Amino acid sequence: MDSVDTVEQMSQNDGIPVSGVFSIVKQDGTLDVDSAKKWIKDTLGLDNSQFIVTNGVLRAMDGRIVYGVTSVAVDTLNDLVKGVIMLQKNSGRGLHYHEAFHYVNLLLHTKEERDAIYNEYMDLHPETRGYKNKVLEELLADEFMQYCADIDAWNEKQKGRNKISRFIHKIIKDVLDFIKAWGKQDLIKKLYKSIHSGGYKGRLMDQYSVNEFRKAYPSGANGGMYIPG
Repeated sequence: MDSVDTVEQMSQNDGIPVSGVFSIVKQDGTLDVDSAKKWIKDTLGLDNSQFIVTNGVLRAMDGRIVYGVTSVAVDTLNDLVKGVIMLQKNSGRGLHYHEAFHYVNLLLHTKEERDAIYNEYMDLHPETRGYKNKVLEELLADEFMQYCADIDAWNEKQKGRNKISRFIHKIIKDVLDFIKAWGKQDLIKKLYKSIHSGGYKGRLMDQYSVNEFRKAYPSGANGGMYIPG
């Protein structure tokens, strides 16, 4: 399957039905499909059957337009359950980062790892104590998306500098990052860094988490639409 798939044969007049953890907020800017595909492949190890950008309209079961969704699909050829990320081509810049966080936290992490992350987030943000896990999950995914956007902005600035200037600025950034992290090397910061640096590439999905996910979203990645393996 190509990185951009119009999936006309699977479309309905009112859009492609999707089921899973989805984003209904369109981001600013334009999605760079090739760059997003490369990042997802290099960072998470997902192939073209697991990261799909469609020209079609994605809709939740209640009719809302969906710009991105993380879910699971059955690879019938190999009898495997695979994690899947789908985006609308007009979803905006950076939404693949948001969905990548969901993929890691909801499908790769154990329940204990997720609980530890949610608890730490509430400790760091006392106003969120008592929030449901699904709300904390969205806040974390948004925060990770911003984390990645900040890195992208930094890298973009570095392109305009010569080698010596880049070296000096990197030292300054490393020192500032160390100061910020001093005495506060929290789990969430380590998680963001690990995801972004490819620390989860090749990690298998947690079976308990997958089973719970499938119970919550029994129609899978696309409300019955088959995704080839």
